[in-house]
Amino acid sequence: MMDPPDTSSLSWLIGTAFFILIMATMATVLSWIGRTTEQQTVNQYLFGGKKMSTLPIAVSFIASAVSSLQLLEIPMEVYLHGTTQLLSALISLYIAIIVVIRFILPQIHNQQYNSLFEFLEIRFSKNTRAIIAAAFVLKTVLYIPFVIAIPVARFSRIAAVSPKPVLILLNGLWTFNLVLSGFQSIVWCQCLSMMSIVVGLAFAIFIGWHSVGGFNEVLEIASSGGRLEIFDINPSPFAWSTFWTTIIGMSASWLYYLGANPGSYQKLISIRKEKNAAEALVWFGVGLTFVKLLMVFLGLTLYAEFSDCDPLSNKEVSKAFLVLHYIWKISNERYNYLALIFMIDVMCVAYSFTSSSLNTVSGIIYEDFAKRSYLKEPTEQQATTCIRKITFLLGALVTMLSLFYNDLDPVLSQATITGSWLLARACATALIVYCVLWSLESGDIQFSTKPMSTVGCPGTYRRIHS
Repeated sequence: MMDPPDTSSLSWLIGTAFFILIMATMATVLSWIGRTTEQQTVNQYLFGGKKMSTLPIAVSFIASAVSSLQLLEIPMEVYLHGTTQLLSALISLYIAIIVVIRFILPQIHNQQYNSLFEFLEIRFSKNTRAIIAAAFVLKTVLYIPFVIAIPVARFSRIAAVSPKPVLILLNGLWTFNLVLSGFQSIVWCQCLSMMSIVVGLAFAIFIGWHSVGGFNEVLEIASSGGRLEIFDINPSPFAWSTFWTTIIGMSASWLYYLGANPGSYQKLISIRKEKNAAEALVWFGVGLTFVKLLMVFLGLTLYAEFSDCDPLSNKEVSKAFLVLHYIWKISNERYNYLALIFMIDVMCVAYSFTSSSLNTVSGIIYEDFAKRSYLKEPTEQQATTCIRKITFLLGALVTMLSLFYNDLDPVLSQATITGSWLLARACATALIVYCVLWSLESGDIQFSTKPMSTVGCPGTYRRIHS
């Protein structure tokens, strides 16, 4: 079993970094609370008053799209399998952006629903809306703790600290942020997080290049190791990743994320004009491309560093997911700052994803479920108080689940989340089919046809049955 690294020299750096992270977040939250008197409205709390600027929303899109798991897994994907997915992944992203801007954005921006699922009630029924909303909430609430627990577990191995206090501290911080602030504050906190992520990735890459011998040396080693394969047109669906499988799979994934995801919908309608929302999507594509390239370069740099002594091949580690632990152990021994910087970046990404997702889920629970319990239309103060209570309860639930996931074996934890996700989707699909069939049978749903004529009905009837 791999021993944890000696992190005595990092103890003060870890404490300082967490203190700065907490203070920066708190300062941002308190700043927005003090500056706005509109925080008591649902519109302000969930959508920033629908007057957000293009660039912050674009950065928020990037922060929400780059999960902490991706930040951990993409460099390892490049390390183990090369850059096969890079070109097709970027093409898929821009295909989805073009489709959303051309066909989806005009529709959702004109409707201005407070909940994306309101469309399902208009198109089908209240039951259909409730079922889909419940499935989304269940899936998201089960997934968020997993996004938090895995990076914290890896951080605790590197820093040689107990993961549970870190989980409680971070979840408490994020919940406090969400309860007191709103969407606008979350967006600006995500912008700060992305700045930290970009700087941290660039610094980690620079250190790696310095160790290996420069950028050209990294590319030469990666090329000789077959890690720079860009265009794989293998038609087999059983290959690890090819141009075709990535294009098909990721195009569908990006279309869902940008065009049918409640979190993305929340960001798009927070911008007053449709034109500016389209610009935000374009800048999102450009910015995400840059961040993905940084992750790819980090993966190539890691491969160049360990190309002649792969820890998986020489049995230093037994599983592929442990390779990153080993790499950061060695890096920490050589460069005390590298592992710390990278893991703080991971925490920033986890914060961005968690805060944005919980804010979205809180709004959905209120709009699709809690609001119906009021006998009359609630006041803005009552509505925002209700949403804050929901946010607090969700934060407590996420904290407990993240502590539970932390005690599970990584493989079992992954299986638990995947199984829960699939079960929720399967149940939702079955219930949707039932609701649609019931609505058709009862006449609640009627489909129009092309124009028809009844001029010849009596004579035709007699001729057929004479």
